[in-house]
Amino acid sequence: MILQITTITLLAMIGSAFLVYFKEGADMTLSLNKGFMFGISQASNYFEDEKETDYNYQVALGVIIITLTWTKKDSNE
Repeated sequence: MILQITTITLLAMIGSAFLVYFKEGADMTLSLNKGFMFGISQASNYFEDEKETDYNYQVALGVIIITLTWTKKDSNE
């Protein structure tokens, strides 16, 4: 039962990364981590001068980290 829950969680994490990759047209970077961790991190930075927002989405799967980055312009221009 625990193995099934773990497998479903890992597949959901990978699926969310690829969903963001294809939906937002994000740049994907794969990197190796010296430690061992699991989790998802999302952040955004708004730049008022350029009127755009930079987004970062990271999925950590053991020693592999998938980082997705993309930028969206404000639609008020």
